[in-house]
Amino acid sequence: MNTKRILKITSVILIIFILFFISLAYFGYLDFKKTLITKISAESTLLIGQDVVIGDLSFSPSSGINIYDISIKNPKGFDSGQFLHIKRVYLKTKFSDFFKGRFYFKNIIVYSPELTVIKNEKGRLNVSDKLMHFFKKTSAIKYQIDEFNIDSGIFDFNKDKRYRNDNINLHLKNLSTDPGTKTLINGHTSYAGESKIKIDGWAYLKDDPKKLNISISSDDYPLPAFKDLLNKHKINAGIEKTNVNLELPSSGEISVRTEAVLKILKAEEYLLDKPVEINLSINALMDLNKGVGSLSGDFAFSTGKIQFHGISPASIAGKGEFNGKDFYAEIPQADVFGGIIKLDLNGKTSEGPFPVKISLMAQNIDANHLYVLASKISEIPYSISGNIKSAAFNGTLNSLSSLHGKALLKAKGISVLEIKNKKNILENIFLDSEIKFAGDVLELKSDAGAGSISAIISGTVKGFMNQDRSIKLNAKLPEVKATDIRDSFWNIFPDSLLYAGMDGYLSSDFSIDYSNSKLNVNGELRLKNFSLSGENNEYSAGPVNGIIPVAYDESDYKQETIKMPSFEHSEFDNLNKYYSQKTSDSGFSRITIGSFSYGFELLENIVIRLNQKGRVLNINHFSGNIFGGMLNGSAVIDISNGLHYRAGIVLKGLSLTKLCEGIEPIKGYISGKVDGVANIKGTGVGISKLIGKTDFWSYSTANEKTKISKEFLHKIGGPSLKTYLGDRSFDKGIMSLYLQDGFVIFKELEISHRNLLGMKDLSVKVVPFNNKIAISHLMWTITEAAQRAKEKKYKGG
Repeated sequence: MNTKRILKITSVILIIFILFFISLAYFGYLDFKKTLITKISAESTLLIGQDVVIGDLSFSPSSGINIYDISIKNPKGFDSGQFLHIKRVYLKTKFSDFFKGRFYFKNIIVYSPELTVIKNEKGRLNVSDKLMHFFKKTSAIKYQIDEFNIDSGIFDFNKDKRYRNDNINLHLKNLSTDPGTKTLINGHTSYAGESKIKIDGWAYLKDDPKKLNISISSDDYPLPAFKDLLNKHKINAGIEKTNVNLELPSSGEISVRTEAVLKILKAEEYLLDKPVEINLSINALMDLNKGVGSLSGDFAFSTGKIQFHGISPASIAGKGEFNGKDFYAEIPQADVFGGIIKLDLNGKTSEGPFPVKISLMAQNIDANHLYVLASKISEIPYSISGNIKSAAFNGTLNSLSSLHGKALLKAKGISVLEIKNKKNILENIFLDSEIKFAGDVLELKSDAGAGSISAIISGTVKGFMNQDRSIKLNAKLPEVKATDIRDSFWNIFPDSLLYAGMDGYLSSDFSIDYSNSKLNVNGELRLKNFSLSGENNEYSAGPVNGIIPVAYDESDYKQETIKMPSFEHSEFDNLNKYYSQKTSDSGFSRITIGSFSYGFELLENIVIRLNQKGRVLNINHFSGNIFGGMLNGSAVIDISNGLHYRAGIVLKGLSLTKLCEGIEPIKGYISGKVDGVANIKGTGVGISKLIGKTDFWSYSTANEKTKISKEFLHKIGGPSLKTYLGDRSFDKGIMSLYLQDGFVIFKELEISHRNLLGMKDLSVKVVPFNNKIAISHLMWTITEAAQRAKEKKYKGG
């Protein structure tokens, strides 16, 4: 075998052996790396009390160490997930320093770390006790890091986007355990995915005490914590500029100085005329050795001119102080709504803001400005004007649902206008109120009125800070002249009563109960010698004495149906028997009216018995003397679903002689007695929807015979009756009417007489349903006739 072949075989054998040993070494390396990764993971888990998983590991003297896919799992008691995940950690080290007893890293880069902090329902963070202890423990290891970098980090708290930080890029230069080492810090992050925050500064981390100076700034901070609230009210706002400076001087007290400019660009519901800038500055100190309890400082804020639509500009500025226990804030004077406001607040910082002591004072506030502002937020059918002369509150806010203290309010010239109809509801009202707050209960005492009229208002509001609040109010108007009420409320008094004759006295008591979104009103209006007459004396009523009940109820209870007698001709005797029975006044108010006239004297000695339950006024019985006869009846007025009313009347013994004597134009025309019944009902205001029917019939008595004068016969009978030369007796007089669409329609009208032979020798009739008179025209005719009679009497006198 030649030498060349021997060398070739030997070379192949050597290569095989080399490959074999390299393979053994590589597989040994893999086993070693796997064992090392497992060992590092296990030791780390044991050290921090949370599972640590490492995906891969590589290292070499030239390229450094790379650790891949590092995960720290959530501790027990939390859902499966990761507390921290790091895509890769790169460490460029100087191995020779290991033999000198310290770690030396030229560079450490942490790629794509994602820290997810979770707070569970028990208030515990997903950080184990061991890990917390690890953070607090002082290590004896010495190290030097020339550069430490975080690249594209993420911080998330409770998976709430309001607190999320993305794109965290942080560069620290010169980290060391040696005292006197100045570490430079700079970087940036995106907060809530909307604003970029810059960080710059330095720190002496191993000095005792530590020293640092860090500046945090942003040119666009979107207020994510309040984003939902701002969007709800269509407010576009953010912090335009902010700068936070942290200093830790050698004294061990950390100093924080913050300056920010909050800019409200748009507030649609509040109709800002232009953007508003709010300047805020905070200075704070905290002793690191004593913790948060040593925090103290001061703050100040101010706004530019806040211009609301239709409202004069407002400027607000304030300042305050705080420490580890308490805080104080004040607005010495703010020019708002045409007046000034002063505010002082004192609260707690250690355990939340409550209780907060509040002192508030306002002077000369224009009520119209408040109305304009409120109307832009919610549609209000009334406009309000006037001057809130003074308002003050002193008390303590113990929680968002508990307030203790007292408020005083004085206002004058308050007017309320109904916008739709341009009609004054209230005018020139004064108000003097005292309000006491006791937890969630409010007690009110107030004097309110206009001119010489003053009412006393008192009551309570329970749960006044809640939506399901309940309100109970009582209002009392002491006895006052009726004319004083008209004079005090002249501009809002009904036009038809401005120049009407009026005399007597009025007083009232009312109670208002609002609960479960339902309104209940009860009260009474008392009249004493009250009288009323038309401007031209076309009507008059009085004196009126008694109590008119007033009630209104929005409760869902079923209203009891009030029954009334049947007012039919066939029930005449039963009706008279029913009303002749003496009944108790228990549960009813009694009103008396001396007389009532409309053109002529119609009724005297009127008595009304009535009560009101819920939304129904029950006039159980009304009566009066009418031309020698008696009028009785009942009525029901129901406002539960609009205005509905019904009434019945029974007439007995009316003297036609007295009727004609009382009405000058028809004096002596007709005589006899009249009985009758009437039944009417209607809806709404006015006579257009009034319907009903009446039946009247005449008869003779020993004292008054049925007779018709020749003058009357000539007027109503036409040419056929003009031949009558004298008065005529009649034995049948009937009149049946319908009321419909504002007209009186004659169903039947007959005056006739039969002689001894049974033959009619007198007959006056109308064609059924062929004749009608407008009720308004009839009433005007009566008024006009009365006026002519008065003028004739005056001339004759």
